[in-house]
Amino acid sequence: EYDCPMNTTHPEKLRALVGNICQVGEHFQVTFAHDFDIEYIVEPQITPYPQELVQRIYEDFQRTGRKAIEDAEQSLKDGNTAEADMQASMGFSQLLYFASPRGYLYTECWRCLRALDEEIPVRERVPRGIRDLQKMLDMPIEKFAKSLYYSETLLSDNNVPTLREFGEVYEERVDRAQKYGMDKQDWPYAVTLITWMFYQTYSQNDMPKEIDAFIRRALEEASGLPVKEAAAILYKAARSVQKGKISEKSQEEKGGEEDEEEDSDAFLEELDFSSALTRKVVNARLDELMERLEKGMEGQESEHLDEMLAFTSYLRKTRSAMDEYVEQEDYEAAARTHASLIRSVSNFIDTKLQDLLEELNGLDEEDD
Repeated sequence: EYDCPMNTTHPEKLRALVGNICQVGEHFQVTFAHDFDIEYIVEPQITPYPQELVQRIYEDFQRTGRKAIEDAEQSLKDGNTAEADMQASMGFSQLLYFASPRGYLYTECWRCLRALDEEIPVRERVPRGIRDLQKMLDMPIEKFAKSLYYSETLLSDNNVPTLREFGEVYEERVDRAQKYGMDKQDWPYAVTLITWMFYQTYSQNDMPKEIDAFIRRALEEASGLPVKEAAAILYKAARSVQKGKISEKSQEEKGGEEDEEEDSDAFLEELDFSSALTRKVVNARLDELMERLEKGMEGQESEHLDEMLAFTSYLRKTRSAMDEYVEQEDYEAAARTHASLIRSVSNFIDTKLQDLLEELNGLDEEDD
């Protein structure tokens, strides 16, 4: 019977209540320890990180933190306030991701992340976040190391999400990455948004092993690549997690498939557009593709139909660009444009088209 408003509770009664709770807890703790032969943790069990690991984490933070500041400042100059906000946030989320700090660093990272979420103008909160990040970067390694240690806990403070929960959280952000990044070919925006989303996920959750491996693999594959290629890898990975369709294949198992994809891309870019026969075959295939897309949209009503219309418009524009290269007899550029067009079609089919077709089929069944 512990229900009583705080404003009517006498301090002595409250003290007795807490004491009673502790006595009951101690009784069951003794029983638990006896039955399962466990050892009490009377004092915090803390093990400092090895010095070599501390040094590596400190150097990595100097690199990632300064990169976050440079990117955020440049985005502010360019007027890309949304990207600047995410880049400043990533400076702290990345430290939480690769260092798992405790104590002061953990508390300070979360204080700064909450400050970046405050409802004040972006041009005010991002510079403040940059100053906070710079302050952490200026911290001597001796003070930095005090927050790097292992501690034994029975339960984690973080949530352990399921794939279904990822789908609910990721859907709006992945759609935004497609609409404002991939569809508009704003590759830097797509990369920034998805990378920020991944690191934010790591900072807030204890990741299930299979999801952790899948996201880490995508981040490693995208690292160091041209921004357009990185955007494609990260977007596909984010959409897969959002849909709950993650692959557990290792790099070795995927090797053959990747080689086939690379061979396919090379084949497309090596098509001889100076040949009238090649142009005839390519145009016939594209005519068939456009006809099937347009036929599939006829008479259908769907809230996502505008995405198919936008994609069809993109195909027409890209095809017009390819035809212009052919007229100018720049056959290599025509082949590259055609390869890019086919890759876009493949990416669209892998991500959105299946969802749209399922929805359209559902509408047909309702009509029946």
